Amino acid sequence: MEWLKQNENIVVFSSDKNLGPCVIECDRYVEFAFKFHLCDNSTYKRLSLAETRLLRKELIQKIESFITISANVLSKSDIIFLQRSLNNVTGTGLSYLYQLAKIHETPMKTRAIISYSGSFPEGIAKWLDRELKKITKHMSYIAKSSRQVVTELTAQTWPTMDAVSMYTNIHLGHALPVILDFLQHNAAGRQVLRNSGILLGPLEYALEPSSFLAIPTGAKPQALLWVALLPRNMPLYTLQFEN
Repeated sequence: MEWLKQNENIVVFSSDKNLGPCVIECDRYVEFAFKFHLCDNSTYKRLSLAETRLLRKELIQKIESFITISANVLSKSDIIFLQRSLNNVTGTGLSYLYQLAKIHETPMKTRAIISYSGSFPEGIAKWLDRELKKITKHMSYIAKSSRQVVTELTAQTWPTMDAVSMYTNIHLGHALPVILDFLQHNAAGRQVLRNSGILLGPLEYALEPSSFLAIPTGAKPQALLWVALLPRNMPLYTLQFEN
């Protein structure tokens, strides 16, 4: 174990479906990242250093704007949390990509995960995740866990299927207005907001495609999502989605 820990040519990473740890050569790990993900020009776009600096500056400004605009409806603790999350970022402040091994598939591929941990949007993503959970717990069709689904459907037979790039194929320009319309104008949506005890104002701003969009960590689509492939000397990329 100590040898694996100290060997810079070896990467120990998790497998998909929680099937346990995996060991792979570092150069193959990077090769898989490009082969299965970053070379897909329909999803990823390589940025120049100048583009990176400009978009990073705009990202910080949009988060600061969100805090300012929502100051009259956010709690004091929320404002402090969001400001500290933004001000305490170290390093590049970019999100990063890591992989999970799909050892249940032949040939083996990897699943790309975009992590907000340590990035500028981490705080606002956590805030949005918490606020959306207040809403979803009042929706009767939202399952709390896979255990709940299995328990309630034991007497029936249900087919299952897999989706390819399900989240990245969601058209944000269509999906987000539908969510906002549901919360604003649908009777059930307004009831959900009343039961959750939250104000739509900040959520509406966070979910608006033309402003800043923050989605909780974990393979979710981002309107402005930074990706830095480790190690640090690798090029920077950003996910690109149509509005």
